[in-house]
Amino acid sequence: MISFKFGIALLLFTFFVWEQRKLKDCLEINSGRDYKHLHSGNIPVFGTGGYMLSVDEALSYKNAIGIGRKGTIDKPQLLIAPFWTVDTLFFLTPENDTDLYFLFSFFQKVNWKKYDESTGLPSLSKKTISTIKIKTPSKNEQIKIGTLIQKVNNLISLQQRKLELLKLFKIGMLQNILADTKAASKLKFKGSNQEWRPRRLNSITNIITKGTTPHFKQASNGVNFIKIEDISKDNGKIYPRSFITEKENNGYLKRSQLKAGDLLFSIAGTLGRVGKVTDDILPANTNQALAIIRLKPSQNIDFCKIMLESDSVKRYIHANPTMGAQPNLSLKQISDLTLFFPDIKEQTLISQLIKKIDNLLALQYQNISKFKQLKQFLLQNIFI
Repeated sequence: MISFKFGIALLLFTFFVWEQRKLKDCLEINSGRDYKHLHSGNIPVFGTGGYMLSVDEALSYKNAIGIGRKGTIDKPQLLIAPFWTVDTLFFLTPENDTDLYFLFSFFQKVNWKKYDESTGLPSLSKKTISTIKIKTPSKNEQIKIGTLIQKVNNLISLQQRKLELLKLFKIGMLQNILADTKAASKLKFKGSNQEWRPRRLNSITNIITKGTTPHFKQASNGVNFIKIEDISKDNGKIYPRSFITEKENNGYLKRSQLKAGDLLFSIAGTLGRVGKVTDDILPANTNQALAIIRLKPSQNIDFCKIMLESDSVKRYIHANPTMGAQPNLSLKQISDLTLFFPDIKEQTLISQLIKKIDNLLALQYQNISKFKQLKQFLLQNIFI
């Protein structure tokens, strides 16, 4: 129903005559200024990264669009008056025949990096901005378009806030579950009041082994080869993007074949990223890079993943790295890692609870992605 309404709106837009103009005919480009002579107050100061602090004077009392003069030049901001901007942020105020939100929608469509004028720190000039061409309909139609895009922006912001709340909820649950692992968690599960027992990692894993680094050119297809960057830092899902040949895989790399039910743990460079190997990433034999170790837990795999992602493990790995060209951990350091585990029943209950929260998080990521795709569709079809 939503997509149908947006489709009708787009059809209505096409019946109006659009005039091609330059941005200098639609808006006034103003420079930001230093704020350090001002005192603390309630007027927000904005830079290229967004809100900075509040002062007691305003540079503008008209709503505007902020765009970077230097540094971040591709993140337009909606500035609600009164406000102050620093000297690295232009603020652009629309002329009477141009709607602010329509212009802001257009600014989100522009590839600003294409207009970068420097060989070093990205920069824009007033002249460059003023000569960019834009097609505009009547003021009334601009308002309709600007309102539509702003509603989608608001939906995206709402979904992102929900995502952040879910992340905080998960953190809170884990803090309660793992708060006092030497005894039992603060969060009580029915029938699970046993003490958590200390276990060395090598006592609850059947395999702890490193991967390897190929000394050959990677193939365009073949056997999956997992790198640290292929393991999502958000949920531990693995997205293979590199390959090695079957011939090389069947040689000296064969010893590190991955199987469903393995856990991957990064031990060089980016420390402590945890990934779960599932059947869907195993269309063929799969190997992992030298910077990743393979673990085959004898306990509940999802609970082991939760423990390896816990704050106690993060503290351990950041307190014990061997420093070289990059921080790294040895197999012995990982093998000797001691964690507190409940019985299998409680492990299962905890992992099921966290999995439900992870499913909600995944759904929220999908919602955000859908609204962003909708926004891109609208921008591409409105500003042709």
